[in-house]
Amino acid sequence: MNKNLINNLITICISIVLLFLSAILIENPWWFFVIPVFIWGIIVNRLRWKVSLFSIGFLSGFLVWLFGNIYFDFVLDGHVLNRIAMLISLPKFVLMLLTGLIGGILTGLSLFTGGSLFEVRELNGLKKYDAI
Repeated sequence: MNKNLINNLITICISIVLLFLSAILIENPWWFFVIPVFIWGIIVNRLRWKVSLFSIGFLSGFLVWLFGNIYFDFVLDGHVLNRIAMLISLPKFVLMLLTGLIGGILTGLSLFTGGSLFEVRELNGLKKYDAI
C-alpha cells in the first residue's frame, strides 16, 4: 500500500480513538475533545506525515458525532433528540447531520491547527522548528 494512504488511515483511527476516549471515559465539557486532537495534530506534524489534516479531522469527527447521535438515540428511545428537534423545528435526521457537521468542523480545525502550529524547515541539512 501507499505510505501516505497508510498514514491517513492511522491518523483517522487514532483521531477516532482520541475522540471516543475524551468523550466517553473522561467527564469533561463537550468541547474538550479538541485538546487531544490538537496535540495529535502536533504529533502528526513532528512525524512529518503528508496527510490532509483538515479532511481527516473532519471525517473522523463527523463519523464519531453522527454515530454517537445514532447510538444515544437508540439507547434513549429517541426521546432527547425528538424533543430537541421539535424545539428547533428540524427533522431528527437533519439534527443528527448538523451535529455531525459541527463536530467534524471542530475536529478538522483542531487537527489542522495542531499540525500547523510548528513549521518544519530544513536549512543546510539541519531541521529547524519555527513557531508560526
